[in-house]
Amino acid sequence: LNAQRLVVHGDIWLKKCVVTDGGIELSGAQIDGDLDCENATVHALSGGALRAEGIRVDGDVILASGFQAFGEVNFDSSKVTGQFVCEDGEFNNKGDTALSINGAKIEESLILSGKFRARGMVDLITIDIGGQLDCEAGHFFNRRGIALSVNGGKIHLDVFLNNDFRASGIVDLIGVEIDGVLDCSRGRFANRAGKCLTLKGAEVKSKATIGNGSFALGQVDLDEARFGGDLDCSKSTVSRAGRH
Repeated sequence: LNAQRLVVHGDIWLKKCVVTDGGIELSGAQIDGDLDCENATVHALSGGALRAEGIRVDGDVILASGFQAFGEVNFDSSKVTGQFVCEDGEFNNKGDTALSINGAKIEESLILSGKFRARGMVDLITIDIGGQLDCEAGHFFNRRGIALSVNGGKIHLDVFLNNDFRASGIVDLIGVEIDGVLDCSRGRFANRAGKCLTLKGAEVKSKATIGNGSFALGQVDLDEARFGGDLDCSKSTVSRAGRH
């Protein structure tokens, strides 16, 4: 499905669509309403499953509730007026980038929660989120590299990596700015090769909870981080992996 620079004065509905042996191309498109791919399945034999670099969506982007992608999903440099919802979505591109929203502007929240699964890197580098980054109970797998990167990102409310959040690979929050709270309670972070969670140079303007039942296998790096409220590391478990 090739729809580069498409202009739609309404919604695009791809609900329950099945795309095999190829991908969906929406780069540079302009959508006045929602882009709704709920429960769709996209298989890309090569290249990207869903390419939407530079897209403008004046409603919500919905890749949720059974959405499955095999190949990269790319929304780099996109502008979304509403929410970007991937709750219960599945993104598969093992050993490479599974979901990229690099340099995007999302005016409301980015939701990667519930039964969200990513096999491959989730790239949110330099993203600007007007609401929350909600990864509660989401699972991120990229064992030999970065599982989740928000490097240099700006989140205007809260960040949730909690309540059965799991990452196999590095969670990179280097230089991130969080105007609300950071909650990692009951999250699990694992990287046997070294750092599993890094907040180097990050600024959290309210409370940060890295304890309260959280588990880290690997180094937790808080070098040069700044916290405007309490830093709560109580009731956490950190297990040595590699050199600290």
